[in-house]
Amino acid sequence: MLQTKFRALLDYGLTKGLIKENEKQKTFYRLVSFFGTNEAYSDYKSKNKVLELEPLLVDLVNYAIKHEIITNNQKDYFETEIMNVFSWSETKVVQRFKKDYTLSPSVALDDFYKYCCDINYVKLAAIKKNKHFNYQDDDIKLEITINLSKPEKDPKAIALAKNQQSKTGPRCDLCLENVGYTNYLDKNKQTLRIIPLELNKQPFFFQFSPYSYFYQHSIVVKNLHTPLKITNNTIEELIAFVDQFPTYIIGSNADLPIVGGSILSHNHYQCGLHSFPLEQAKSLTTIKYSNTDVSLLNWPISTLKIEGNDSKSVVKAVNLLKNAWESYQNKDLGIINSKQDRHNSVNPIIRKLNNTYIVYLMLRNNYTNKVYPDGVFHVHPEHFHIKKENIGLIEALGLAILPPRLDKELKEVKEALKNPTKVNMSDLGIQQNWYLQLKTKYRGDVSLDAFLKQEVGSEFKQCLENCGVFYNHSKDFIEFVGGVFKCMK
Repeated sequence: MLQTKFRALLDYGLTKGLIKENEKQKTFYRLVSFFGTNEAYSDYKSKNKVLELEPLLVDLVNYAIKHEIITNNQKDYFETEIMNVFSWSETKVVQRFKKDYTLSPSVALDDFYKYCCDINYVKLAAIKKNKHFNYQDDDIKLEITINLSKPEKDPKAIALAKNQQSKTGPRCDLCLENVGYTNYLDKNKQTLRIIPLELNKQPFFFQFSPYSYFYQHSIVVKNLHTPLKITNNTIEELIAFVDQFPTYIIGSNADLPIVGGSILSHNHYQCGLHSFPLEQAKSLTTIKYSNTDVSLLNWPISTLKIEGNDSKSVVKAVNLLKNAWESYQNKDLGIINSKQDRHNSVNPIIRKLNNTYIVYLMLRNNYTNKVYPDGVFHVHPEHFHIKKENIGLIEALGLAILPPRLDKELKEVKEALKNPTKVNMSDLGIQQNWYLQLKTKYRGDVSLDAFLKQEVGSEFKQCLENCGVFYNHSKDFIEFVGGVFKCMK
């Protein structure tokens, strides 16, 4: 069995260009060493077929568990051990990227992404399990995903992690020291490869996300382990990135708990080759300011769009807005903020189309009170059955990342709607109230699947609305922007 699987893996490596013909024997014996067997290599003619990697890894991992080579909770670690025998050196990866970049940035990114998928650093098999559908109403379109590849995170745990550091090894999952790091009881990053970058004279590095939320989902990380912080230099760093990689969109989570991302302890950006729903949002009002167009967008989370060909003008406009928002408060709207206890932050996002820089600046606030202890502008409790996690950068852009439990719960709600006389309410758990609402709305004029997808999308839209500091208060929004530029028409 092992001989056959090893040969199949060698064929995979040859087909994907991970190894060469003269490296088959060495690679074979490296595989054998993990299993402690006496398998002997014999030469064979490669079938040279593109083979599915996942079934091979599953069989080898199951063999290792059955023969007590590893325990059940070391599956991911052992998979990485196996694939590391096909890994290229860091030097080879960077040299190839630089060579490809001379052809075009897209060629370099595409080739590096292919390598990361082939070596199984990007977990394509896990990503394919995620479920996708779209939501559309009269105002906006949203993308909905149910994430079946990673567990749901608790917002309080995310906030706590901001101030914690690992006692051994890399200080966090983003640190440069993760490259090649391995700990048999912890994690294995032997197949992680990065590309060094310079953004606005600061050292960063680029890597793909192993559990992508969208195509070529990637992370740009500062070399130094410093907390995520949105400063006046942030937009210049983002501009420097799109100047180097003009096909990508890039942005940052807010730098505060509740409205920030899952890792606030290390400064980083997220990027990729994807068009997000926010980019289709219509402008409500547009003004001219210093060679830029500044628009208020029709979007649940209060968002400004700044466009211009001159990067200096764009930077000036964005930082004026960012700095004004950081000191703004409006108690009538629940926007509580002060210099001593800052609650305001932004999500800056940028794309470059031809020679035009397009910046989306989302206004965020993380204030909490007795009524909303999880956040006044966080998802409200009546929607926790759909989403309780932070609304971070990606979701603020209109791509929902909903928890895996929802897949099972939706099936249960569907069965209850099909057979309402046989419903045991306790079986519906946290979906009981939602089920009662759906029961009064469903008329049977569309399929249950289509109905439920639309209702999930509607719930997620309301989650975004909960995060909108000026939602349904466009007059106050206009006054805020007008106060910044002193020239709102």
